[in-house]
Formats: sequence, C-alpha cells, structure tokens
Amino acid sequence: MSAARSAGGMQFGTILANDVLTTDCSRLKDRPALQATNAKDNALIPETKT
Repeated sequence: MSAARSAGGMQFGTILANDVLTTDCSRLKDRPALQATNAKDNALIPETKT
C-alpha cells in the first residue's frame, strides 16, 4: 500500500493510524514534489462563493 493511500485512509477513518504509517505519511507530506502537485491540484479547484 502506498503512503498516499495510507494517508487518505487515515484521513477518512478507513485505516487505523499507527506510528509507522503516521511517520511514513509525514515524510511524504514534507516532500517538495508532493507540495508542488498539491498546489497545482488546489489551483484547479474553483473557489466557492459563500
């Protein structure tokens, strides 16, 4: 299972968090490539007017 799937599973409660998965997901979150990809993805999400 990839770290990205583990992070999503922990976020939505389908995978129980443990020390190993939490550490692995934290390292993934800090990678510049993932941060750049998330910024591109977030730029594509339209702003909602409230």
